[in-house]
Amino acid sequence: MRLPDSPPARNGYYSVPEWRRYITRRRGEVKFSEKEALQIAVLKVRLERERFELNEFRQLTRRRIFGELSNAFEFAFQRHVSELRRLVDTLPPRLAGCSASEIHAALDQELQRAFDRCRLDVLRQTGQKLAIQNRDESKDTIVPFRKAVAAG
Repeated sequence: MRLPDSPPARNGYYSVPEWRRYITRRRGEVKFSEKEALQIAVLKVRLERERFELNEFRQLTRRRIFGELSNAFEFAFQRHVSELRRLVDTLPPRLAGCSASEIHAALDQELQRAFDRCRLDVLRQTGQKLAIQNRDESKDTIVPFRKAVAAG
């Protein structure tokens, strides 16, 4: 049912801005019955309850995700710590008498093996692959220093 002062259709289409102005202008004139006012109040209470439940669910979900991530991080961190401690215990005897470049190469190789074992353990534990590049994949280039020549 169309009110006499409502915006008319033009070419079969209604103008949204005109209707918006019309509704805003007429908003104060609309009177609700007591039953309609109560229904609106009930709907507002339901809306607030739904918002509260949604916020509770979001917080619960965040806590669960944080817990899972914390467990996975703690596992990966502990694995790294144990691998590095193992290197400290096993590597020095093998490096006795080596040059600096040999020590560097051996340490680099052992660190890469330790990181690879950690990545594999994290993959087994969480089912997620860590996006960490191997040293060879990162295209870092190490240029050895020239040995110092004694001034004579």
